[in-house]
This record gives sequence, structure tokens and C-alpha cells, in this order.
Amino acid sequence: MSTRIVPALALATTLAATMAACGNSADDSSAAQPSTSAASVGGCTLDDAAVTGATALTSITVDGAPVQVKVATQAPCAGVLFAVVDGAPVQVKPSEQPTGAVAVHVAGRSDDLLATSTTHPRGGDQTRIYAIKDGAFVELTRGGQPLVPFGATDTNSPNAVVDCAGDAQLRVLVARPTKPSGVVMTYDVFATTYDVSGSSAAAVGPEKKVAQTIPDRQMKSKYPAMFSGKQFTSCAS
Repeated sequence: MSTRIVPALALATTLAATMAACGNSADDSSAAQPSTSAASVGGCTLDDAAVTGATALTSITVDGAPVQVKVATQAPCAGVLFAVVDGAPVQVKPSEQPTGAVAVHVAGRSDDLLATSTTHPRGGDQTRIYAIKDGAFVELTRGGQPLVPFGATDTNSPNAVVDCAGDAQLRVLVARPTKPSGVVMTYDVFATTYDVSGSSAAAVGPEKKVAQTIPDRQMKSKYPAMFSGKQFTSCAS
């Protein structure tokens, strides 16, 4: 009788193993399926009220089409800067929530750059410049710092200015007190040119002195943008 039971047990064992294998195959197939979860902005879905009701800042051209750039102001995605390109969000969460933004049309680039500004309550403004790379806004920096130094608005000192400077290039001007200082307050002006043809900024050579010992009283007439706060004045429209 034992010779009849062993085949039966073997058959049962074989069937059980086959069924288990089929079950495991089905589970593996299910696990291998791509996620169907909706694209998100921060911790919000695209149809979340915090996204649909986000504050519009400006419009930039990407792949030949205009897209709106917005900033979410409600949790859980408050402070996220984003644009929806071809149905997918392009985003970044800056350390400070932008209070304004403009599109920067640089000759030699197919897509616009995005420039944001953040006004600080104690007096001052920070400009940040972004390009798009791999579905995200990537800030153009030098040494981990914004290309445009922080501008104080509670003093009469000249602030840094950024403008277009040629094919796929930006130029940043900064004024520093002349050293050694004399009886009359004077400034030296320095320029750094950056190649922005891609999604990063590369300095084109070292910083250059473009003007020196300009009396304080003449700075405003020679470099009005350093006092007006206007940036990118000569960039293509």
C-alpha cells in the first residue's frame, strides 16, 4: 500500500508547488508593474487645491511653448516653485519663498532661464537664476552661492547687477570701495561673465576690473541699475 501512497503524495506535492509557483509569478508580475500614482509637486498631487490655487509668478518658454511658473503657498507643498511641462511638474523648493519672478530670454538659448527675487523684511533682495535639467529647476551658482550677490535696499550703496552679455552669456557687475580708501569715497567696478548655454553657469575667465576710483556721487549716473534694482535690462524680449 505504501507504494500507492507515495505517488499520491508526490502528485499532491507537485500540484501544490505548481500552484504556489503560479501564485508567486502573479505576485511578481504585479510588483513589476510601473507605479500609477499621480505626478506630484512637493507633497501635493497636480489636482490638489494647493497646486491648482498656487500663485502665478511669470511665464517662461520651454521647448517653444509658454508655461506658467507658480509657487505653492499652502501645506504640504508650500514654498515649492514649479511649472508643468508636457504634463509633468518641473520643480524646486528654494530655501526662501520667491516674491517675484521673470523670464530671462538669453540669445543663443532655446529655452528661457527663470530668475526669482525674494524680498527680505529687514531690507534687501536676493536674485536667483534657474535652468531646467532632468525635470527640475536647477539654480545657476558659483561655489555654491547665487550668481548675483544679495542686494541691500536699506542703504545707498550700489548693488550687484546681472545682464545679458552676448551669445548664451550673462554678466554680473559688482562695485566695491576702492582700496586703499582716500579722502573721497570711490568705487571700483568688477565684471564676471558666465556661459549659460546649458543647465549650469561657467565663468568665462577671471573677474575683470572694468572701472576704478569712481566717486560715490557719480556712481548713480554711471550705473543706475545698481541703485534701481532692475536686472536683465538688455536681455532679448
